[in-house]
Amino acid sequence: MRTKSMPYISGARRAACLIFAVILLLVPVVSALTPSVHAAAAITESVNLTNPRKNMYGNGYKWMNLENTLTLSGLHIETDSEYGMRIPDGATVILEGNNYISAASYALGCPSNVTFKGNGSLTLVARDTGLYFYSTDDTTTARILGGTYTISSGGVGIRSDYTTLSITGGKFDIDVPAADGWAITGRTVKIHGGKITANAPLRATLDLEIRAASLTVTADKPALSAARKLSLNDVSLSAGSDKSSLTRVDTYNGENCVAVKSAANLLGESVLFGENVPMFADILLVLALAALVVLGIALPLLRAHRRSQRALAAAAEAEAAADEDKKQKKSRQ
Repeated sequence: MRTKSMPYISGARRAACLIFAVILLLVPVVSALTPSVHAAAAITESVNLTNPRKNMYGNGYKWMNLENTLTLSGLHIETDSEYGMRIPDGATVILEGNNYISAASYALGCPSNVTFKGNGSLTLVARDTGLYFYSTDDTTTARILGGTYTISSGGVGIRSDYTTLSITGGKFDIDVPAADGWAITGRTVKIHGGKITANAPLRATLDLEIRAASLTVTADKPALSAARKLSLNDVSLSAGSDKSSLTRVDTYNGENCVAVKSAANLLGESVLFGENVPMFADILLVLALAALVVLGIALPLLRAHRRSQRALAAAAEAEAAADEDKKQKKSRQ
């Protein structure tokens, strides 16, 4: 009696289809992680959004009043005005694509409780300050959660005289050539993530906290300073008079050049998702895909094996029944 063979080819085809489906599912994810680029005409006047009463739209920006969100997508401002753009209190700024603002004094002016996030980039150029948090309320906080920032200014890269500045993500390249300039200066500055490269010092008039962040600062004076407290946690620190003399140290002693690496991310940065995402995310994704592939191959084979076993059992039962039937016929004869 013929029995059904295990459909190994069918299982392999199903596994191939599963892998192909996973790849198709990943395509939109990767596309979503890739910043979109929108071409917008250059704006030559200051954009003031400090007191919006309705939704506002312009070339490269969209303000949604009820949500308090400002989306920058391909924004290009070049103006001789004091400010390039001013945004409302409590706004959430979402960066998409590449954005550029240049102005006479302050490229981007922000009041209190502003949050920046997104996967886009923002280039700020100004003679005085690139990103200026000008609130005088010392109970407020400005947060930078993500994005890529290129700042070139004559005096200060990021300034926050009263508002607490909290950086937990994002990549920063800050160029301040002035000898008396600051890459970042604020009352209380908390850098708990992200990556910063600067040619001017970081300063806090009260506390400067650096935790699990990556910094490379080269200056003509102490690279890091705090009037009250300077703390470095979950980092490895190298310091020296310049980049060529960087040496691994346990404590910072006022050197002009420092290289700080996050010790919380021992595996490095993600290859698939980019900077500020740990490689552990890549490992989890690969393990998940491997599990899907294994399940895609194993489950069809397991089902086929069970079907084959059932077929063999049924054939054995049928054969046994036939033998019994023959015995009964012989006994009757």
